[in-house]
Amino acid sequence: MIIWICILIAVIGLSIGLSIIAARRNSVVCGMGGATSAIIALVIIMIMIVTPLTYRHFEGRHEIQREYYINFLEGDNEDIPIHLYADIFEINNELTEYQALKNIYGKASLIPDRVMDLKPILIK
Repeated sequence: MIIWICILIAVIGLSIGLSIIAARRNSVVCGMGGATSAIIALVIIMIMIVTPLTYRHFEGRHEIQREYYINFLEGDNEDIPIHLYADIFEINNELTEYQALKNIYGKASLIPDRVMDLKPILIK
C-alpha cells in the first residue's frame, strides 16, 4: 500500500507541476500533461478504494460460506446439494487467486496480508 501511496503522490506532484508550468508559459503540451497526470491520479485513487472493498466482500462471503457448510454438516444431512459444491469451488478458486496475487506482488499488491491466513473450505 505504501508503494501505491508514493506513486500517487508522485503523479499528483507531476500534475501540479505541469499545470503550473502550463499556466505560466501558456503551453498546451504541459497543460495536457498535467491533465493526463490528474486523470492517472484519479484512476489510482479509484483502484486504491475499490480493491480493498472487493477483498472485504470476498472475505465476508468466505466466512459465511464456511459457516453455512459447517452448519449444514452438523444437521446430519447426508446429501449435499450440488449448488453448495459449486459455491465452495468458486470461493476456493477465488481464494487461490488472491493468495497467488499476494505471493507474486507482495507489498505492492493492494490485497491485505490476512489473505494468507484464510484456509480453503474442505469438502468431506
